[in-house]
Amino acid sequence: MRRERHGPRIRLWAEYGSEEFWQQYQDALSGQVRQRAKASAGSLAWLVERYRETSAWTDLSLATRRQRENILRPVLEKAGSQQASKITRAHIAEGRDRRTKAQGRHFIDTMRGLFEWAAEAQHIKTDPTTGVKYALLTQSGHERADFAAPLREPSASLVKTV
Repeated sequence: MRRERHGPRIRLWAEYGSEEFWQQYQDALSGQVRQRAKASAGSLAWLVERYRETSAWTDLSLATRRQRENILRPVLEKAGSQQASKITRAHIAEGRDRRTKAQGRHFIDTMRGLFEWAAEAQHIKTDPTTGVKYALLTQSGHERADFAAPLREPSASLVKTV
């Protein structure tokens, strides 16, 4: 929303139509812009904000960043206020196990990218993703086709009886 035709834009963070949205809208019209709450230093949300400012993040392709944003959004909603140093290998494995096998792999890749950068930048002492393995992917119930079987075992209709 813009208060004036050429003025700066004002972001309304609440869901459209909610009571909070209309309160933010009225505040923006009257010029009383409330700043969004900043993440406390050391929290997971703070760590992700710092990560997004680095070349480790910006060097990723747009598609990868979008995918990782979609993974990080619910993680931050659930545990954004938790101290990043308190996140353990068990938390990462639990997050992997709550997802399908393919989604779990992308979750681990996302968290590994974040925590490897954080450990290198000395924001955390140890990387909780170290040693967390991907869930083994199967062929989703499909049996492997054996195309050579008819050549090895002749059909009963093809065998001559003497």
